[in-house]
Amino acid sequence: MLLSRKKLTLAQHSEFVADIKGDQLSEILGAAETKQIGPQQIILREGAAPTQMFFLLSGRVEFYRLSRAGDEVLFSLLLPGDTFGLGTLLSPPAPYFGTAKTTRASELLVWRQARIRKLAQKYPRLAQNALGIVLRYLSEHFDHLYDLVTCTAGERVASTVLHLCNETGLKTPLGVEINATNEEIAAQSKVSPFTVSRILGRWERTGALRKFRGRVFIEHPEKLLES
Repeated sequence: MLLSRKKLTLAQHSEFVADIKGDQLSEILGAAETKQIGPQQIILREGAAPTQMFFLLSGRVEFYRLSRAGDEVLFSLLLPGDTFGLGTLLSPPAPYFGTAKTTRASELLVWRQARIRKLAQKYPRLAQNALGIVLRYLSEHFDHLYDLVTCTAGERVASTVLHLCNETGLKTPLGVEINATNEEIAAQSKVSPFTVSRILGRWERTGALRKFRGRVFIEHPEKLLES
């Protein structure tokens, strides 16, 4: 497994291997394969038997279910550092409860089910960390439901933008750059892309952010919550 220093650091400091160090950490990360996947590719499908667990090193992944009408209902936008397919650790393994699809070129660490289960049995801390990740995802899902009922469209978009700033934002002289399309922000905020475009335009006029050729730079995050 050959990774850049940045990606290796991301994996070593991930929530999944928290408090695991030295030879144990090397054994766990060394048991994974690296895969590069192009945009708009299915990684796992809802209802399929879980044969692999994944850690996102770079790129972006949508985790969703299909409605009866065939529309994608987004559960989560997975970012570098996220682990998914955790049902692989169970015996018997739980089927994938959603579909994961890349939205841009991505690189992942991939553990086969038999291998990662043996490691979780050998190092119980792995299973404990996995439970913590599941509880965090559940808490985030509850937050999204709460915001959907109690917050305006602008407040939901602001929450999504600030989350992206904290998780993937890159500090530049122009502000914190976030790498997300209007469609991705809209899906996460449960609004339309048109609404996102309108709100970002309003924030640009107030000086909260700047937009350049699809890139967004947040200059004054506090203004997102004022408008």
